[in-house]
Amino acid sequence: MRSVLVVEDEALIALDLACSIEQLGYKVLGPASNGEDARRIASREAPDLLLMDVSIQGKADGIDTARAITEKTPAKVIFLTAHTDLATRRRAEEMRPAAFLTKPYTARHIQTILEAAFAAA
Repeated sequence: MRSVLVVEDEALIALDLACSIEQLGYKVLGPASNGEDARRIASREAPDLLLMDVSIQGKADGIDTARAITEKTPAKVIFLTAHTDLATRRRAEEMRPAAFLTKPYTARHIQTILEAAFAAA
């Protein structure tokens, strides 16, 4: 079963994402609300995919956290964002993520993006 580490610091959004992802048949890891928790879970569980909010709590943002995790695991990254300035978007694009998921999103958006990311594996 493919696994998805959800990294989102807004609890209700994290819960909604986790429920949607589980209903699609994937194993949900987390959710993590900050970079430290995300790195700890990723080192223990080795997720197949990171669903990473660009803006998270803690010292490292989602981009730096995703970079740290993908240096140690083969996980793909989907960045989640409500709004991103151009410089942040460019930093995220440098990581060559599988996709960007923009808030607000629907369950269908999540399904389409996850299926595409895993199909490209």
